[in-house]
Amino acid sequence: MNPLSIIFPPKCVLCGTILLAKEDRAEPCEACLSKLPILKEPRVEIVPGLVCLAPLKYTDNVRQGLHGLKFGRRVTGIKYFARLMVQCLKRYGISDFDAVTWVPVSLARERRRGYDQSELLAHEIAKLIGSKSCRMIYKVRNVKPNSSLKTEEERRANVTGAFRLVPFVNSHDKLLLIDDVLTTGSTIAECSALLTANGTKEIVVLAVASAQRK
Repeated sequence: MNPLSIIFPPKCVLCGTILLAKEDRAEPCEACLSKLPILKEPRVEIVPGLVCLAPLKYTDNVRQGLHGLKFGRRVTGIKYFARLMVQCLKRYGISDFDAVTWVPVSLARERRRGYDQSELLAHEIAKLIGSKSCRMIYKVRNVKPNSSLKTEEERRANVTGAFRLVPFVNSHDKLLLIDDVLTTGSTIAECSALLTANGTKEIVVLAVASAQRK
């Protein structure tokens, strides 16, 4: 056992309780694992013509876990979430990406938080699938959560122009685009349009969880 685990014991990646029997490996506790909302159908029909995958339903303890990751600096869950996400790719036999990139938070928010959770996921997933990860998009302004808006027109307008391509970024034929939660699809559609305009021929979207009700 790592001596540091006595001072900083590993915690459940979802509810944050201390894992006394897990030693150095951050995973869900038994209570959270027993009610883990795994999607029977990980493929989410959220953006027409775009393959979007997520292993978990965005509810209950998954929401708590992602909030801890995003706002509570509980980054030890990255490896666990990344493993679940890669399992989705394997289930559908999707592989051979030229690169892995991510839907970014704004630079101001990243500075305050100290990291971008989707970037951390992208780096870990790239290692697991033997690909490279690179920043291809940056966010130029913060927007309202699309889930708080009522109409599709409001959601599209909310994210229109919120993202830009990184200057002089290379084009890739097949990209894996990482996000934390799939909500309305407007943000994914906006980022995918930028990548397609840059010459990307195929994009697969992969997130930790889906907030879709179906």
